[in-house]
Amino acid sequence: MHPSLAQVHDRIELQKSALPQMYGDVDFTQTPERYTQDVAESSLPPSLHNMAPPPADMVARVKAYTMLGDVTADAYAALKPGGVLGVVEHRLPSTDTQDPTGASGYVHEDYVKSLAEAAGF
Repeated sequence: MHPSLAQVHDRIELQKSALPQMYGDVDFTQTPERYTQDVAESSLPPSLHNMAPPPADMVARVKAYTMLGDVTADAYAALKPGGVLGVVEHRLPSTDTQDPTGASGYVHEDYVKSLAEAAGF
């Protein structure tokens, strides 16, 4: 089951107390300038400009999720120099197909390592 939009907003606000050095002064109620209602200003390719807009609840959920910090990069930024990142995850055999929705909770080890490396680990 997916969290409600209110639960996502609660997680967004929790970032302030969880990582005050990083998010303490951020006003999460302000709409970032990267959001636009104008399709001409969006990053969509021109071939998609004539598509019907997505449902408002979907747009609200996507906007909310983008306000959540990058959990991998946040962990890197929060660690003390020389700290250790421990990952507890269900390891999916590399011969199996990884579910892109992550519904099973099982992911490829290489995928997790690539996220950690991209964050600076």
